[in-house]
Amino acid sequence: MSRLFFIVLLVANLIVLILYLLGLTPWNHDEHEPARLKQQLNSERIRVLTEQEQAAQSAAAKNISIIKCLQVGTFNKQSTAAFESRLARLELTDLPKKLMVSEEGTFMVFLPPLKKGQSATQKRLDELRKFGFVDLHFIQDQSARRGGISLGVFRKLELAQQQLEHAHRVGATDARIENYTMTVTRTAYQLRGLSSKSRPQLDAILTEFAGVEISECQP
Repeated sequence: MSRLFFIVLLVANLIVLILYLLGLTPWNHDEHEPARLKQQLNSERIRVLTEQEQAAQSAAAKNISIIKCLQVGTFNKQSTAAFESRLARLELTDLPKKLMVSEEGTFMVFLPPLKKGQSATQKRLDELRKFGFVDLHFIQDQSARRGGISLGVFRKLELAQQQLEHAHRVGATDARIENYTMTVTRTAYQLRGLSSKSRPQLDAILTEFAGVEISECQP
């Protein structure tokens, strides 16, 4: 009985094998042309690139490199918030790293106090913000500048002069520079994985922030 069952099973397997090789079984119809071709999605969009197109794509890929790490700064409290709101425009492989940096300011660009009082000073402060100034605050020290408006404290004279020229261009002709020594804590950012394509975007953003410098990250 077992021998007969073995012979029947062997014959059945041979029949199935023959039908499969002939493509007559229901589970292998789709593996043969043209039935498989009919299942392709958007087959009309598939084509082989020409040598010129392949060369163009290769050249484009080579022109886009990744900048390992750039340090950008420094920013005060107000300009930090403004810069962070613009960081979303950049394509980065890693999240920006925020650093707290202590530095000594040497030059202050400021507007002297107005005789018309604090309301007039506040109005002037609002007007300056419309012209793109973000590093602004009322001066609260005990000097003759008290009640005036600071347009920023800078380590380098040339950066202070750039801010002064900006103020003069928008009509704040009474802006001036004075020596101002004070250690302040500011914010810097390390930007990792910035593509060379996005670098011009970063440069454009930084035109809104006077005195901000870019350097390679220190190891």
